[in-house]
Amino acid sequence: METVTLWDKLKLQIDNLELMHEQHKAGQDVSTSVYWQVEYIHEILSSLEDKLGASKIRGEYIDLD
Repeated sequence: METVTLWDKLKLQIDNLELMHEQHKAGQDVSTSVYWQVEYIHEILSSLEDKLGASKIRGEYIDLD
């Protein structure tokens, strides 16, 4: 049995946002859904910062700035 990690949850939420973007381009109103997705992503990121330490996460992705 595989363990679902916070990274897996974050990837799923990003995939959901991409789907909502496609729905938006098709003319559907997804504003409420996007709001809740962003809130959930924020919760996941906060949890990662709490578990790993914000400086460790930033250090891993410093080259993305």
